[in-house]
Amino acid sequence: MKKLNLIWTALPAFRSPNFRLWFMGQSLSLLGTWMTNLAVVWLVYHLTGSAFWLGIVSFCTQAPIFVLSLLGGAVVDRYPRRQILLITQTLSMLVSFTLAGLTLTGTISVTAILVLSLFQGIISGFDTPARLSFAPDLLEEPDSLANGIAMFASLFSTTRFLGPAIAGMLIAASGAGVCFLLDGFSYVAALTALIWIRPPQKSVLPPSTTPPWQQVTEGLVYAYQTPTVRSLLLLASFVNGLIATSVLLPIVAQEILQGGAQTLGWLTGCSSLGAVLGSFYLGKQRGKPGLTRAIGVALGVMAISLLLFGFSHNLVLSLVTIAGVGFGGLLSNASSNTLLQMISAEDKRGRVVSLFSMAALGMMALASLVFGLLAHPMGVLTVYLLCGGVCLLGWLYFPRQLQGLAND
Repeated sequence: MKKLNLIWTALPAFRSPNFRLWFMGQSLSLLGTWMTNLAVVWLVYHLTGSAFWLGIVSFCTQAPIFVLSLLGGAVVDRYPRRQILLITQTLSMLVSFTLAGLTLTGTISVTAILVLSLFQGIISGFDTPARLSFAPDLLEEPDSLANGIAMFASLFSTTRFLGPAIAGMLIAASGAGVCFLLDGFSYVAALTALIWIRPPQKSVLPPSTTPPWQQVTEGLVYAYQTPTVRSLLLLASFVNGLIATSVLLPIVAQEILQGGAQTLGWLTGCSSLGAVLGSFYLGKQRGKPGLTRAIGVALGVMAISLLLFGFSHNLVLSLVTIAGVGFGGLLSNASSNTLLQMISAEDKRGRVVSLFSMAALGMMALASLVFGLLAHPMGVLTVYLLCGGVCLLGWLYFPRQLQGLAND
């Protein structure tokens, strides 16, 4: 009983029954999602052997989020988030089962993957802002917001570590289709949690009579006219543009490290392990000053790791430095997300979070396409070196822009 009380004190977000349900449901769902992400990347490279097609598929998955995030944020601020998630999670489950059926029957093609990736991107345009803004709705204690977001960042990172490692072994043993099939079943856990959850009445916003297009405009104006929000969104765009170098990992695994699906699984898994460590570091930060300092640490670690990875032809060094990239990326993104949700007006939180998704995933989609085009003429490791140099510049710039938050 004493140990349970200690856990409750250390993890105040877990005192909410709704939060616990959603956390457990997302655990399996996110594990399946990361398995599918690696399986898609490996399958595309297996079918085409082309960095260009890796970039195209990544672009098709993420570009719709850039286009639809603002509308998704307006919808999230207009309708119950639980109902939105029931729809989006069901549709995502159907996409995974379709991928599984096509792959297991041997009828999968790059065209089918592109179409399904585009459809999944459209779903994510509404699902991502709903998920990111849903967790705070479930918290019964206002001061547990930072802890709740840190816990989901830790869950995100842990599943991102375990999912690719499991997928790498499954692909080597049974093929990518099994990963898609397990991902489809994993959504059952998330949907079951959503059915049981009953968000507190205080989290339900009053119905809005403002037209959606006007809500979108209001969100843009609010973000632009609030300097700290504007800087954090720019930071999210910057960091996730650099994280998009992960689209080149299949090439690094095969051509630089002379490996296969299991090597790719280890690289992706170590990146996620670094992210897990980043989430633990985040959990120790307190208030706006601590989160702002964490962003400076994240950018420094990420810059050095990208530069070292760009010089590496050794598996161990590559695994260590890609873990550093994962550490910096997660720490920066989770700190920015927490700060945005702490400083944003309640009735605009969905739209601000959607702008965060738009900045992060939209830039990742664009950067993935650019990196896919540059990989062969420049060399894949040269791309990493270039990104490391750019990250060093960001390390000098962004902490100064966020100094006001650190002094609050």
